[in-house]
Amino acid sequence: MADPRGPSGIELDRVAPDLDPAAAEADADAREYLTRLFVCVKLAMQFDVQNDVFHGPCQRLAEIANKIRGRSDGLAALQFLANGIHCNRQLIKISAATFEQGRYLHGLFAALGVGEVAAAGETGEKDWLGFLAAVKQAVAGASELLGAQLGAIRLRPVLTRVTPEETVVVTERFRALRAYAVLATTLRGEIAKLQTRKRSQVVRVKRSVQELVTVLRDSEALVLSLTLLRRHKQGLHYHLANCVTLALVVGRRLGLGRNELSALGLEAAYHDIGRSLTAEGAGDEDVAAASIARLVGIGVGRAAVGRIVVASEVRRGVEPDGSYPFAPAAASRLIAIAHAYDRLTATAMRADEALRVILAEAGRRYDPLAARLFVNAIGVYPMGSLVALASGEVAVVMETPREPHLASRPRVKIVRDATGVMLDGYVVDLAEESGRHILGCLDEQTDSLNPPAFLLA
Repeated sequence: MADPRGPSGIELDRVAPDLDPAAAEADADAREYLTRLFVCVKLAMQFDVQNDVFHGPCQRLAEIANKIRGRSDGLAALQFLANGIHCNRQLIKISAATFEQGRYLHGLFAALGVGEVAAAGETGEKDWLGFLAAVKQAVAGASELLGAQLGAIRLRPVLTRVTPEETVVVTERFRALRAYAVLATTLRGEIAKLQTRKRSQVVRVKRSVQELVTVLRDSEALVLSLTLLRRHKQGLHYHLANCVTLALVVGRRLGLGRNELSALGLEAAYHDIGRSLTAEGAGDEDVAAASIARLVGIGVGRAAVGRIVVASEVRRGVEPDGSYPFAPAAASRLIAIAHAYDRLTATAMRADEALRVILAEAGRRYDPLAARLFVNAIGVYPMGSLVALASGEVAVVMETPREPHLASRPRVKIVRDATGVMLDGYVVDLAEESGRHILGCLDEQTDSLNPPAFLLA
């Protein structure tokens, strides 16, 4: 855990350390090897291995295995260990998508007693088809996978010798930190593509959004606290990641299903993408126009229409009489407030002050119902925010009350006592503690405290 008395040590925009070109290429090839194997195994679970659908995938799997063998003394081995997936004993630095692929393969092969799949010689399409046929037979219980004769493909049993230094426990909180980090870095990569007029890979963003949807179920307070960190207010990719997070939290409160949440998250991810294509200080109309133009360039299929609509509508305000000059989409109303909240808190404004501004503008600039939904979802004092108590103590908000009349009395973790002594943190429910109440939010940077560190404890 990072030292709670100092600035956060979590560098979420640095998912992987800098690599030299050769190491970076090797790591990319290892990820492709894992992905190709995953695709072929998944196909084998659905089709007969003689089906023509295997021709391309197995050929590409053989090609990447042979490429890796060419620079690794004739071996291309994937090891499925307790601390992650390795290629020729080197830990693969995986993304959210390859994490899920690796977890699937790890679980499948572990159940079959296999800990390593290796191309120990030159392989081709037929070699991998034979391997897939053996996997299918083993899954059906017709034979043992480890005993199969597979020519150049070598299998080894589950590897259990892992030193304590190598072991990484993938907890829900660790997964939440990674999900937010992967989303932010994926968005940064897509922004760079759009700036160089390359086509954005929406599917990469979608996978990152879906992983965030999954982790919010158990780690909502932690992920929300990341949106408040000052370092996560710098850069468009963080702004978009924060808007995705905030919109998804509100969407979950509305009871939206996984597919609806994914669509909402994608709309939030692309709503302000035009800001990277316009001059600094450009007006909202210019940003909206640039966003729409780029989204249309990506594609105007049915799934893209919602993102284009949101990019157009999110900056529109309410008429003086409280009506709309048009009927904006529900997603536009929610994302407009998430957008405003993140922009306001990017300045010196505290979270509770930003919420008061939004509520004051409800019915004029923002949809009043959406504003109330937003405040009810993230709390009068947002989850993960640092707060000062009237008792002189400092706390981190852990959970917001469901009852509206208790909105200002959340569950908090006390992290500093009235004398200024740091504490490991113990949880207090202010709804049941009449002697304590919140005075207001604090700035985590000014007070040299790191809220995520306490949420991770």
